[in-house]
Amino acid sequence: PADEPLLSGRMGEINWDLPPTLVLNGRQYHAPHMPVSELPDGYKYAGVLSDEAANNTGLNGHDYYVADDSETPSDLYVYQECGTPISEDTVDTTKRQWAYVQWILSE
Repeated sequence: PADEPLLSGRMGEINWDLPPTLVLNGRQYHAPHMPVSELPDGYKYAGVLSDEAANNTGLNGHDYYVADDSETPSDLYVYQECGTPISEDTVDTTKRQWAYVQWILSE
């Protein structure tokens, strides 16, 4: 039906095994790492994610940052609301915070 969400490029099909994806200049990015409270050195403001780039992640309108010397970044950071790390590899999604999340270019 027309009122079902568009996810993974197919109407009515939701693949919960796929991670959220950003799309910039036709390139896909995923966020496999823990959020950080400070933007790492060497990154600069690159703009605001468009609806198209946010790709149904809810991150449209959020600021993003790329490495100073990168025209086609292999990674970027988005300042976004996310869960709070409680150990080296665990995030508590009930404790919300604003942090920088690294998005890595998918191969």
